[in-house]
Amino acid sequence: MSVCYIFSGGKYSINDLKTFDIPKPDYVISADAGFINASLSNFKTDCLIGDFDTLKTLPEKDYVVEIQRFKCEKDDTDTMLAARLAVKKGYDEIYFFGALGGRLDHSFANIQTLNFVSNNKKRGFIISENEFVTILLPGKHYIKKKNGFTLSLFSISEKTEGISVMGTKYTLNDGNISYDFPIGVCNEIVSSEADISFSKGKLLVICSKNISI
Repeated sequence: MSVCYIFSGGKYSINDLKTFDIPKPDYVISADAGFINASLSNFKTDCLIGDFDTLKTLPEKDYVVEIQRFKCEKDDTDTMLAARLAVKKGYDEIYFFGALGGRLDHSFANIQTLNFVSNNKKRGFIISENEFVTILLPGKHYIKKKNGFTLSLFSISEKTEGISVMGTKYTLNDGNISYDFPIGVCNEIVSSEADISFSKGKLLVICSKNISI
């Protein structure tokens, strides 16, 4: 299983790499100021990509292998450019860091980028200290229990059908959910893992840390 890390320029902590058990990368892409986040965890960037409207000064060659520069007037976000590159290179699993916790529009754009990865038959994950986000295609899946985290399931297609969810506080057997009603929010895994299966559509999975306000 080949693994690519993509570092974006959003909120990032070195703890983002420690909360969940994730494999080490074969390739690291930094999207613009994501280079700073990659450097915080001592990752050498294999490819630095973007329009560099945020990262004003490009790093020395000792810290990055390749640089791909684009004009600011473009359709893709810098993170989408990085995702396209990772998909083109054929990586099986793509992990995004620094992709949440900043501006809401950027966070939503990065979830759409995750959907692009899914549409290209690759597994994509957005990881932070407080969240684990992925998109599932029809079939059978398992989500491991993480103490202190809730499990939310949303339809990212117009409708997701034939859903069964077991091993959770609130279970479901052969049900349907639509993209305009958040019935799957804030469930709880009560077994060692949640057993999720469905026949049609796409599910957005968000595991969030319970933080007292």
